Amino acid sequence: MLHVCMTVNGWAAYSNLDGGLLNNVPANVLVSRGCNFVIAPDVTSFDLSEFTRAEEMAVIGESTTDASIHKLKSMLSKLDSKLFS
Repeated sequence: MLHVCMTVNGWAAYSNLDGGLLNNVPANVLVSRGCNFVIAPDVTSFDLSEFTRAEEMAVIGESTTDASIHKLKSMLSKLDSKLFS
């Protein structure tokens, strides 16, 4: 949660903002914390207020996941060869 303070007409106005406003898909944060596999669809072409386009974003997420699934299965199989047998 990001805490923001600004002055409006001489008064201090405080607000808490979701971190998604600054880093909508924080894959870089996950990688920096040691995560070795991140599925991060590119939704940067969408504005944060475009909730009506959720289905389009879901399609992008699904196709990104589909493209990554082989690599993910391969990595997981190295941990446990019986996972996908």
